[in-house]
Amino acid sequence: MSALTAFPRLTGLGIFAGTLLSILSAFNASANFVPGAFNGWTQNTPMSTTGMPPSFQKYTVQASDDNAFKILRANNDWNTGWGSGYWITSWNSVWSLPYAGSGYSDLFVKSFGSNQRMTIVTRTDNPTSGNSKFGFLKTAAAPVSISSVSGGTSGVSTGTSVNITVNLSGSKGADEFVLVRYSTDGWTTSSLVASSSGSGSGPYTVTIPAQNSALTVSWYALTSVVNTLPATASDIDYLTLSVMNNSSSNYSYAVTKANQAAVSGSLNSASITFGNTTTVTASGGTGTGAYEFRQNGGTGAVTFSGSGSSRTVSVTTAGTAIIEVRRLGDSNYNDSNWVSAGTLTVGKATATVTTPPTASGIKYAQALSASSFSGGTTTPASGTWSWNSPTTVPTPGTASYTATFTPADTTNYNTTTASVSVTSQMAQARNSAGAASPVQPSGLFVGDNGTFSADTWGTIDGAWGRGRLVVRLGNADLSGGTAGDY
Repeated sequence: MSALTAFPRLTGLGIFAGTLLSILSAFNASANFVPGAFNGWTQNTPMSTTGMPPSFQKYTVQASDDNAFKILRANNDWNTGWGSGYWITSWNSVWSLPYAGSGYSDLFVKSFGSNQRMTIVTRTDNPTSGNSKFGFLKTAAAPVSISSVSGGTSGVSTGTSVNITVNLSGSKGADEFVLVRYSTDGWTTSSLVASSSGSGSGPYTVTIPAQNSALTVSWYALTSVVNTLPATASDIDYLTLSVMNNSSSNYSYAVTKANQAAVSGSLNSASITFGNTTTVTASGGTGTGAYEFRQNGGTGAVTFSGSGSSRTVSVTTAGTAIIEVRRLGDSNYNDSNWVSAGTLTVGKATATVTTPPTASGIKYAQALSASSFSGGTTTPASGTWSWNSPTTVPTPGTASYTATFTPADTTNYNTTTASVSVTSQMAQARNSAGAASPVQPSGLFVGDNGTFSADTWGTIDGAWGRGRLVVRLGNADLSGGTAGDY
């Protein structure tokens, strides 16, 4: 609260103006004295530092209107002090009084009433030149002091208010307030809260509001004639009747980050096949932190993409994947715990055939195992082909048979089948002129490069055959001509 206008009193020593001056560097480090009409102008009336903020002192006395008094620099030093000639007309406020080094005249109590309690508050180290601040407080009865406080020394989480319990030395008057002043930034700034409950000598409950970030709250309890901070917050010390401040060290407690509410997650699909994707969504928690997603176990492997509260789950290895979610902390909240969003089961995909392979031709009486594969287009691209029935011996001509494609990546793909055509060549014999000529002796084919003898019974050495092939010659056994033509 800014200084109020002073009313100088005309004395034999002249008029002392109330102009505000800057505080200088010469200090009075001893107690000041307050003799006056209210105490018979008694000497040895020092101000007291008991129950006051550090470096502050007070003097309380019963006073009435028009009482004259002095605020002396030292005992019996009647000519040096503050506020010479001032009329104190505004109460429960802070005044700025000039220092008089000589010719010091009285101050006067005005606009006060009868038999009220006046408390004067000032620093113990006021300069002995220039102006100094003084609080002039008015209560109906002798002010009480704080006898004890409790609470407000154990750590709490963000979002948690703290109750301070205050007990007094006696029943307070209606014009006294039980308060707690606190700071969250080392007293760069501060706030004042009044008791929300209590009567008589207490207990009184004062609640420090919940804080929304991790920090340290410093505080002390006080009684005062005001319940809001003045424009200059530190001026509250001049309006203080008593304090309890942990032997001038203040009390404090730590505000730590709170734990979040529960987080949950869910899979859009719990079972997919390799090559497909699904989504996982997180919800819950507290604060502004981002959601995180991870795989934590399983026989398969997945990756995550996206942002916000959901992710696309892509598969790199078929199998199972245990999916978990959590929410990161912020300035107010810790990281949440990881929780399961479910187990994703990824089945193998079936390989696909876009273009079947080409099978090499085989000769008469050869099995399918003699035919090899080349080319073809499949997904995945790498793999091998094999005949489902490799021992099958095709009849001459072209026909289709079932072949199986086995992917190289058997972890993620199942096998598949396709119909593949293969050509089996017809047997040929050669006549006496050496020309190739197909023969069909009673359904039996003769291989290439055979030689018929002129005998009734002849032999053919089959280049591709096993052993010797005996063919009976004769019109009855050979079709398509006479025996002599072969």
